Amino acid sequence: MVVEAVELALLDLEDTMKRRTGTREWSTSSVNVQRGCEHGCLYCYAHAQHRRFDRPGDWTVEEVLPDAFIRGFGKRAGVVMFPTTHDITPSNVELCATVLEKLVRAGNQVLVVSKPWRRVIEILRERLYPWQEQITFRFTIGSLSDPLLAFWEPQAPGILERLSALEQTYLGRWRTSISIEPALDSDPSDVLALVERVERQVTDTIWIGIMNHAEARLSLNGHGRPPELDLLIRDRPRIEQLYRLLARNTKIRWKDSIKAMLGLPEDSL
Repeated sequence: MVVEAVELALLDLEDTMKRRTGTREWSTSSVNVQRGCEHGCLYCYAHAQHRRFDRPGDWTVEEVLPDAFIRGFGKRAGVVMFPTTHDITPSNVELCATVLEKLVRAGNQVLVVSKPWRRVIEILRERLYPWQEQITFRFTIGSLSDPLLAFWEPQAPGILERLSALEQTYLGRWRTSISIEPALDSDPSDVLALVERVERQVTDTIWIGIMNHAEARLSLNGHGRPPELDLLIRDRPRIEQLYRLLARNTKIRWKDSIKAMLGLPEDSL
């Protein structure tokens, strides 16, 4: 099973190199400040890549990159995504805020992506307020169900914490966006309910995607194949139902995982 998982992970990487997929749908470059993430999401692609090379250590124990404190940044083309391989948490928010400040001081447009802690986002907004027009916050909310969030993302914030962070950020007149990737519900109508709950506080877009190569990543991350995996929306009939429910919503953007399943053009919304 581990050999099969590694082979699938390699195929995933090769496929990513051929298409505009993953973080490349959102940005042209990315910045990270550490290895590991205390949120411990079961499906984490960065953890799976780490395990692919048999690297030792507990992924939830965060290791700051050697140049994180001293690294400088120039102006980059396009949008810079921060972070991509870890999250912004109470333990690293000051470092993250310092790096983000360097990025925006250099004139970069930055997409800040997080499963948000309310106080963490407050600190970022306070530090980055002078560069508000250069920043979009994209918050990951895969479900309105706390039990589902707690299973798949065991150390990440619960739903009320994430919704509160979204509300405060929207009321502060920041650009806001939502990522429902992966969608953690089993019923397309529950995803619709999530969209309806957040869309009034979204100024930009709502992205929806499925859990990519779930079996391979869960295996690499040491979680086997939990029964909950069979409940996820990953089959074509439910994806088609979800698409019909949200096809007229102009804020919705479909991730490459869903476009590929439905045969939609890569450049479609």
